[in-house]
Amino acid sequence: MTQFATIDTTPVYPLAAQPGAVEMLNVMIEAAARYPGLVVQRGTTWDGGLAEADHLTGVITISPAANRAETRCALLACLLHLVQGATDDEEADQRAVREQVARILAPRSVLPADLDDVDVDALAGQMGVDLRTARLSIELARSAR
Repeated sequence: MTQFATIDTTPVYPLAAQPGAVEMLNVMIEAAARYPGLVVQRGTTWDGGLAEADHLTGVITISPAANRAETRCALLACLLHLVQGATDDEEADQRAVREQVARILAPRSVLPADLDDVDVDALAGQMGVDLRTARLSIELARSAR
């Protein structure tokens, strides 16, 4: 008897309700236009990190250890890196992209009014983002007060 792997296709919550779904799709379309051979794959990154984007080949590699929320955030970050290109300041590039990911996937408009009493784990779960993105979104919202 042949056995097939089961893939969990259950959305974190309905696509239309996911913050940033349309923006993420637009970034994907732009990246695909710039990299006609765009590939997204699971695999080990050269530095053992969560994900990487190769600006020369248009290949995005995401660690098989990444959970669904981490994959969503990492994929958007890699797509943004491909679309925006790299500068000589990798640290600044990383910070700028992380902030964009937080603003797209966890925008201020969906955060609770009281930012001082937020359950970050629950917020991340509700929005389908990793803890790092949820924390950064709260940090950005607090600094904008």
